[in-house]
Amino acid sequence: MPTGVLTHAAHLLAPPAPISVDQLMPDALPDAWKDDATTAYALSISLSTKAGRTLP
Repeated sequence: MPTGVLTHAAHLLAPPAPISVDQLMPDALPDAWKDDATTAYALSISLSTKAGRTLP
């Protein structure tokens, strides 16, 4: 790992729980959907917001 990437302030977190298809649907993530369409980016942002942290 390059110097400076991992610092004393870093936290090692467990992987997030698996995401089911139901968690990606418009009812679960309405902010990620527009006109019955979405993108992987919009889903990622919405899931991270819902989780309260950036998800991988």
